[in-house]
Amino acid sequence: MRLSELKFIEEASCKTFAPGVGEGRIYTTEYECPCGKGRVVYEDDQTPGYKESAILIYCATCREKYEPDYSVPYLALKEK
Repeated sequence: MRLSELKFIEEASCKTFAPGVGEGRIYTTEYECPCGKGRVVYEDDQTPGYKESAILIYCATCREKYEPDYSVPYLALKEK
């Protein structure tokens, strides 16, 4: 299930600072989870030296049923 299929809630960003590498930015996109009781959050850290991303499931029901699918070139969840 692509995250783009979920109900979009909000997008935000904040500045970060890493000693020795300088300023960066963390982008956060929040969606309603598949069952509608919680949230799925995509975090994209664009701080130099820390460029990472994660899909976080903030719903106990959906966390039991789904996990991030990092095997595809788009943001997605897959059934466990």
